[in-house]
Formats: sequence, structure tokens, C-alpha cells
Amino acid sequence: MADANRLTVDCFVLHHAVTPLWSEKSKAQLAQWFSDNGFARAYGSNPANWSGLTNPYTGARSYSQAHIAGQQVTSATPDATQSEKDAGFRWVQLVNDIWGQITWHAGNWEMNRKSIGIECLGDYRNYTLRDWDARVLGAFWRTQDLKLKGATAIFGHREVSDSSTECPARIMEKRDLVVQYCNNPPAPPAPKPVITTKTVTATTVIPFTKKSVEDPTKKTTGITTFGADGKRVITYTVTYTDGKETKRVVVSDVTTPPIDEITTVGTYVEPTPPPTPEPPVITPKPFNFFVWLWNFIVNNIIKKGK
Repeated sequence: MADANRLTVDCFVLHHAVTPLWSEKSKAQLAQWFSDNGFARAYGSNPANWSGLTNPYTGARSYSQAHIAGQQVTSATPDATQSEKDAGFRWVQLVNDIWGQITWHAGNWEMNRKSIGIECLGDYRNYTLRDWDARVLGAFWRTQDLKLKGATAIFGHREVSDSSTECPARIMEKRDLVVQYCNNPPAPPAPKPVITTKTVTATTVIPFTKKSVEDPTKKTTGITTFGADGKRVITYTVTYTDGKETKRVVVSDVTTPPIDEITTVGTYVEPTPPPTPEPPVITPKPFNFFVWLWNFIVNNIIKKGK
């Protein structure tokens, strides 16, 4: 329920919470912390000034002194959307109706009635908003600024407080940048490239070679070792950016060598047998009657007569 004391919201007041960055906390955790902190400091507990503040995540009565919190977002932020992660910053709702309800943040009642207060998490005495932080804040306020046709303003806490304060410290260095992004929306960021990886295997055949080997102990020729192709298998991890290969890394490179085909050529030659010797030629002696007669006498008369 909107507060009847609420005026047209035309002011955005920047604060810093002097806390850790707390990028690891959820929206509900932050809303509860700001409620507890506000209760301890008596913010939101005077129904004569405002009423109806509710924790948007638990439904319990809230005592938050600000409408929203500015939180840096990292991979550790438990409930961050992808767009919030891409920006690295988000605004977190701390009460259920930031436009219709009043929180005590600016230091004076009239400013509280017509403003939105944001507590940026972190100690901004030591650093300031980053570019994307300013973009997110500018985008948040742009809708209200367009609704009121530019009749809005962005202040630092010290510019609207009834008391002396240095808040929002160095955030003031980037206040004009927030205003710039509110008035002139920056071009949307280029979409982050989609990076994927895949294991790819490339196989190359290594043809076998045919060889001939002479064997003087064999008469025949034939294949004694059958050939087989070898292969080289290379495994890569391939990185693709938006579907195009951008990197290739060798994971393994294994080569199986080919087996040569061996043909054995028999070169054995039977030895030539020695030639058969010719029978001796016996030349008959010419007949001699006197020799014959003598041999006859010796063999038949003389030898027998003895």
C-alpha cells in the first residue's frame, strides 16, 4: 500500500553503505540485513512518518532506511541472472513498493517523500563506481526520468542531507557518468561469444611397401610376409568460438607403422652333374703269327711239360 505522504518521485539519491562488497549474498539476505540495521538505528519505526514497509522476500515488516541496494555481482552471487553477471552489478529491492513508500534515507523529510534512496554496498571512501555500475544505475533511473519528461535529478547524499556527511564519498566522482547514461543510453554490449570445445580425431593411412628378397636356398618365389597398412591417429581438443574453430591442441599422437610385404625370390640352381666318363678305347694290337706261335708253345707245351 502506498504511503499517503508520498510525493511524485523525481529525485534519485546515491548513498554508500560502508559495508563489505557482499557479492556473495542473495537479495533476501541483503533485504534482511538492511531491515535489521534500520531497526537498530530506529529507521522505519515511527508510524507517524511512514508505514507499510515490507520485506519483499519474506513479507515481514521492514525497517530498511533505503529503497534499493547496489550490489556488485560475481560468479559467487547466488541468485544473479545472466544479464546481471554480464553487467557485474545490479540493484536489489529492499522494500515491497519502492515508488509508493517512503524510507528515511536522505536526512530530511521532504526529500524522503519524493526520492528513491540507493545504498551501494562497499566502502566507497576507497574506490568509486565502475563503468558498468554507472550504466546499471543510469538504466534504473531512465524509466522514471522519461516518465517525468526529464524533470528529475540525481543527487549525492551530502547534497540533500540536513546534517554534515561525506556520503556517498567517492561515488560522487561518477555521479555525472550515471546522469550521462540515464540521458544517453549506451549501446548494448556485444553478446559474449559462445565458446565450446570438442575432441576430434584425425586418422592418416600409411601405405605399406612391397619388397623383394632373394633366397639362394629356395627354388620357388612367393609372398612370405603379407603387407599391412599403418596409420597415424592424432587426437585434438578443438575450441570453437561462435561455431568457428579458433584453437586446436594436440592431446595425443600415436603412429602404428606399416608392415612391409616381402616376396621371397628363390634363386637356387641345381649344380651341373659331372660328365659320364667315356669307356676307354682299346685299340687291338695287330696279329703276329710268330708271337702267337710262341705264346702257344709256352702256354701249352713248355708249361705243361714241366
